[in-house]
Amino acid sequence: MKVLVVDDHSLVRAGIKQVLQNLEPGNSVEVAEAGDGAGAMHALRMQPDMDLVLMDFDLPGKSGLAVLAELGRYHPETPVIMVSGASNPAVVQQALRQGASAFLTKSGDSEELLHAIREVLAGNAYVSPKLQTPQANLGTSAPGGPILSERQQEVLRLLTRGLSNREIGDQLHVSEETVKSHVGLIFKVFNVHSRVEAVTQARRWGYTSG
Repeated sequence: MKVLVVDDHSLVRAGIKQVLQNLEPGNSVEVAEAGDGAGAMHALRMQPDMDLVLMDFDLPGKSGLAVLAELGRYHPETPVIMVSGASNPAVVQQALRQGASAFLTKSGDSEELLHAIREVLAGNAYVSPKLQTPQANLGTSAPGGPILSERQQEVLRLLTRGLSNREIGDQLHVSEETVKSHVGLIFKVFNVHSRVEAVTQARRWGYTSG
C-alpha cells in the first residue's frame, strides 16, 4: 500500500503517517510526503503507482482544488481524499465535483480517517458526517444511499443511456481506460457485477439519464 500525504505542516504529515500504520494490521503502509502541490505532482511522477493521495485543502501556492484538477488530468485513476480545517459545504461540493473521492474535516479523529480511507479504497465515496448536506450527498436520493463523485455520476448517466465505454469517453473527453476505471468503481459502489445491474441500481436510487 502506497499513500501520498500532502500538507504544508510537517507535524501534521508525521501524525497522519503514524495513523496510516494502523490501516492494515500486520502490513506496513509506505508513505510519501509533500508540502505543496508542486511537491505532490513531483512525488507522483517519481512514484506513479500510488494507491491514494491524502491532501490538505489549504495548500501554499496552488490551492488544493488546483492540485486536484491536475491530479484529475494526469492521474485520474488515483483516488484523492481532501482534508480541511474549514467546514464550508460549498467547498465540499466543489471538491467532490472536481473528482475528490472523500472530504474530511481536521476535527475528525483517527478512526474516521481510517474508515474514510478504507471506504475510498473499496471504491466508495465518503463525506464526514459533520459536512454532509443534501448538496454534499451528490445524487443520493434516499437516506443511506450510495454516494458517487460528480465524474462517476456523469459516467453513470451515460451508462444508463446504453453508451459503450468508448462512447462515454468521447462524450467526456477522457480515455476509454479512465471510463473503465470509473465503471469499475460504480460497480463496487452498487455492489453489482454487470452494466444491467448497475443501471437497475441507479434507477432504484434515483439516478437518471437526464
